[in-house]
Amino acid sequence: MSQPVIEVNGISKRYQIAHNQGKNQTLKDEILGTFKRPVRAMLGRTEKKEDFWALRDISFSLNEGDILGIVGRNGSGKSTLLKILTRIVDPTEGRAIMRKRVASLLEVGTGFHPELTGRENIFLNGSILGMSQKEIKHKFDDIVAFSEIEQFLDTPVKFYSSGMYVRLAFAVAAQLDPEILIVDEVLAVGDAPFQKKCLDRMEEIAREGRTILFVSHNMGAIRDLCTKGLFLNKGAGTFYEDINDSLTAYQASTAIRHKGKIVFKPKDYPGVEFTNFQLNGLEMETQPEIFSGDALEVTLDYTNREAKPYDLCVGFAVRNKRDNSMIVFTHSHLEDVKHTMAKSGHVKAKLLVPKLSPDFYTLETNFWIGEDHCVNDQDVGAFWVAPTPSFALRTTLNSFPSHIMIESEWSFET
Repeated sequence: MSQPVIEVNGISKRYQIAHNQGKNQTLKDEILGTFKRPVRAMLGRTEKKEDFWALRDISFSLNEGDILGIVGRNGSGKSTLLKILTRIVDPTEGRAIMRKRVASLLEVGTGFHPELTGRENIFLNGSILGMSQKEIKHKFDDIVAFSEIEQFLDTPVKFYSSGMYVRLAFAVAAQLDPEILIVDEVLAVGDAPFQKKCLDRMEEIAREGRTILFVSHNMGAIRDLCTKGLFLNKGAGTFYEDINDSLTAYQASTAIRHKGKIVFKPKDYPGVEFTNFQLNGLEMETQPEIFSGDALEVTLDYTNREAKPYDLCVGFAVRNKRDNSMIVFTHSHLEDVKHTMAKSGHVKAKLLVPKLSPDFYTLETNFWIGEDHCVNDQDVGAFWVAPTPSFALRTTLNSFPSHIMIESEWSFET
């Protein structure tokens, strides 16, 4: 059996954060500090420093053709890991073995010289990636065609926009056929057609048996492109053989969690209070899980200490948490359901939605009291739609292009 292309064994990275006693020091303070530091050292008064572990004990291995999606919140250690893999920084502990030639796109313009033209930077960047002049000349036309910046090829890149930088940088890295391609969030600055073009190229590279590491906050792109996942959370990492498992862990970590009970108090109606929100009998604070195909039964309680028995209308909307798109919306007024508020009451709405694709969703609510839209699009919390036990989802989840699965009737004849 062939060796893995990438082996990461117990990688950890520690930084030391200095806590200066003074803030906004002037030049005078810095000069005086130069003389004071040796004296403080002799007296045992050293500058306070704190250890910060950007990464802690990260391990995984990848074979040819694997596409690893690396997900995590800002500050979780994603960029630090990529810098270690590309030999920009050294790990404090552990080691990373890269057995093939690596091309990376970590920041816009990395490997470019601002005073050189696009044409000259193609040869410079190609050389940095380990390509010979002959290889670069052979691929030159393909690089220019992919980047779509032929008009500005002889312009110094310091005049390029960030999007033009990315076009050229990705074209060089992708068209020169690296065995390992590492891509950070740089594609986020490109326009939608070019992003799709880059993703298609990465899929093509993977089909050729090459290995890709992809960092992105675009969960749709990660889900569609990647096969395996690494979830980073405050420097700790969990490797998953199935990309969907890593996305589930990531989305669970970013789910909206409320402290205590969810309570809405309309500012113009201080005596009115909405609380005790539940989905299918489960408190929204617990981030409930339901199965695909379940109806959504939302309940809530209200109290009314106002002197007037107002008319009440309630609305609910469901959004996909990944891209914030609205999936369904309903409102009691649209169903011609009217309610006059008593001193206290209970509201129940059953949303007969089609089957939701397994994913994380958020529930929003709004209220009309009398003639006033008093609470508008308030986030009640997140919930997870899980696949039904009889549905073999894990092997086909990447193929879902929509959030809703409709029922259909089929017949096959021979």
